Amino acid sequence: ASFDDDAIAFVTPDDPQSMADAIVDLYRHPERRRAMTERTAELYARYGWPAQKKVFVKTFEAAL
Repeated sequence: ASFDDDAIAFVTPDDPQSMADAIVDLYRHPERRRAMTERTAELYARYGWPAQKKVFVKTFEAAL
C-alpha cells in the first residue's frame, strides 16, 4: 500500500520552501487537515504493523 496525496502532503526533497508552503497550506485549510488525518488513520488501520503482523504470522505459520 502507499499513501497518496489524500493522506500525506508531499514536498520537494531538499526544498525548504516546498515544506514551508505545505505547512502553511495545511494551516490554512483545517478541513483538508482533518480529511488527511482520517484517511491516514484508515490506511494505518489497514496497513500498519498491528494489522500486518497478523498477515506475516499466518504466512510463516503456513510455511512451517
